Amino acid sequence: MTTTTTERTQTDWTQAREENKQRAARVREILKAAALETFSEVKAGSADLNVLTRQSMDAWLEEQVAATTKSAGETVSVQPTVATDTEGKAAIPTWRELILRSLGIVRDRKADWFQQFRTHLKEQAAKFDADMTEAKGDSYSKAKSLFQRLVTWVESNRHQDTHATPSEESQPVSIEVIDESGTVVNLEQKVQ
Repeated sequence: MTTTTTERTQTDWTQAREENKQRAARVREILKAAALETFSEVKAGSADLNVLTRQSMDAWLEEQVAATTKSAGETVSVQPTVATDTEGKAAIPTWRELILRSLGIVRDRKADWFQQFRTHLKEQAAKFDADMTEAKGDSYSKAKSLFQRLVTWVESNRHQDTHATPSEESQPVSIEVIDESGTVVNLEQKVQ
């Protein structure tokens, strides 16, 4: 029995298809293993970066609290919320803790900044008044009364602003943060 060229070609094609299916299955397994290894490496690397980022932000916030305390010369209301682990070492703070501490620092610094700005304006107004009195003498006396009324008006408005209604004093802010496990954590903070 002799095989014809068509039969032999058909057999060769069938055998090549089977070998290619097996080859494709091996390549698929190789790619699947490589993808799993790649994803596990990326996940481990991103977890390391997440930890390093939180540690860096925690250290930076500690510096900001220390700088605020040192410049104010008093105790700042922002307290670290970092817990300790079983060995007594500081645990890495969560993103929620870091955001809450950041909001506290911003709130404290905002009040300090406004106070510094008011003090600066008062000093500049007194300097302007003294300079104008020295330079212009009696011709400045009419403008001086106007200037003093303006300063008095600004001061009276500032006192009215400090006695604002509760709805004007603070507004709730809702912040959503995704923690390490992928769950959404809602944070509520009153911003003044």
